[in-house]
Amino acid sequence: RLTRRFGLTLAVVAGVGLLLRLGYVIHLAQDIVLRGDPLSYHLHGQQISSGAGYLRAPLYAATGEAVASAWYPPGHPALLALVDGIGVDSVFGQKAVMAFVGTGSVVLIGLIARRLSGPKVGLVAAAIAAVSPMLIVADGALGTETLYMLLVAAVILQLYVMADQDDPRPLRWAALGASVALVAYTRSEGILLFVLLVVPLTFRWPWPW
Repeated sequence: RLTRRFGLTLAVVAGVGLLLRLGYVIHLAQDIVLRGDPLSYHLHGQQISSGAGYLRAPLYAATGEAVASAWYPPGHPALLALVDGIGVDSVFGQKAVMAFVGTGSVVLIGLIARRLSGPKVGLVAAAIAAVSPMLIVADGALGTETLYMLLVAAVILQLYVMADQDDPRPLRWAALGASVALVAYTRSEGILLFVLLVVPLTFRWPWPW
């Protein structure tokens, strides 16, 4: 069970991580020209939000030619479309939103490590994630990595919670399946989580037949 002290300290660590990410976005990332995959994700978000559909984003932006696309998994563009739909349509604004998403990963990493080795290890793990330059830069790049890490961490935490239970309820299995599906919708290799983690977990308890 989470203690008040652990929760408050984790919140402080996450707050530091958020400030570092926002600082990077404000002072460094906004001067980096968006190109490649991050640019396509941004354009996909705009096009989905406007009702144009899931198109070849650069082609549509440059020529107006609407050609359907399945080049990227839809999870990350869908998140950016949601952000765009509430009025955060600039590259800078969406990078700032992703800083908050990345901070969520800091919290989940802390909770996973706490479950494995106790509160102190949890806080150390969260602190490492909060100040990691690689994670900070990734969270300000508008790529899939930020959302992917958050969802993978959520799946891992759910797995450990379920592994500690005598007989997880069907609702927990449904939530776990939904989480793995979201991971796969963000990056296609995420489906391996089902094969490598979820399927082995089912053998921890006697099957009902």
